[in-house]
Amino acid sequence: QSVAGQGGFGVVLTDAGTYGNVVGSNFIGNIGSAAADFFDGGTETALANSGGGVVVFTGGSNNTAGATGNTIGGSSSFNTTGGTGSTSFTSIRSGNVISGNGGFGIALFGSGTSGNLVEGNYVGEGFYGHPLPNGSDGVEILAGASGNEIGGAGSRTSNFISSNTRYGVLIENGGSSGNQVTFNNITSNGSSGVLITDGAGGNLIGGSGADEQNGIHNNGGAGVVVGSDPANGFTSAVNPVGNSILTNQISGNARLGIDLGPSDGSVPPEAPQVGAPNDYQNPPTLDAASQAGSTGGQLFVSGTLNTSTVAPGTAIRLEFFDNG
Repeated sequence: QSVAGQGGFGVVLTDAGTYGNVVGSNFIGNIGSAAADFFDGGTETALANSGGGVVVFTGGSNNTAGATGNTIGGSSSFNTTGGTGSTSFTSIRSGNVISGNGGFGIALFGSGTSGNLVEGNYVGEGFYGHPLPNGSDGVEILAGASGNEIGGAGSRTSNFISSNTRYGVLIENGGSSGNQVTFNNITSNGSSGVLITDGAGGNLIGGSGADEQNGIHNNGGAGVVVGSDPANGFTSAVNPVGNSILTNQISGNARLGIDLGPSDGSVPPEAPQVGAPNDYQNPPTLDAASQAGSTGGQLFVSGTLNTSTVAPGTAIRLEFFDNG
């Protein structure tokens, strides 16, 4: 069904006790073709919800408890009434097309907004990949929302977060921690693919497994920014620290793949700095590489890593990638 043309938000989940709901198989911010028409190349037409697509946020007069444990999208098969059950359209996931909204696509907002799952959605594009941008960011995690998951391990849980006017994913404010952005396609957004800013810490972009990496490509800014972005009004001096960016495929972005500090395309200072974005922990400097034998032998790499801000005895994880 279509949820479109509203003067505010398309779908709102709020208040303490709002738990275990599923928002599935909807066209939010656009008028979609009938499910069967997709097999004949059906498309969607934007009809914006002016405020945004789906918002899950803190509710109640004391503003201390939020909606938890809800699912937006799903990894099962398509059904036209919402949810994750199955019909005859077993080859299509039960995610939503959350595109064409006047503001954000999806927002998780406020302390206590935790344990929510966003998977299998098209955010900023149509079902067949044509651009249908939301007016600001694809997915926003704000104001202390914590412990939420965007995507998940495996292709049927990934979101397609593409062509949004500003960021693909925005994580902002202190307390917005423990969120995971895993195995999504974050491409062709107007600014950076991911921005983590204003004290948001302890979040994970990617993961250690091959089925957890995000594809972050062809965005108008950097691939991932950890720090401020003055060009878009994000000037907070409270730096985000402790965020992990692991095993992603990042390429073709207009600026750096991973940018620590102001999103200005410049490389951070050589020396790490306590309190800077992710403590300005730069990658290692590689001095030499050699391979044992002509083909298939072990690869030996030597170099240095400045860890002056890291406590002695702390384990350091290094990742190496093929540029082929």
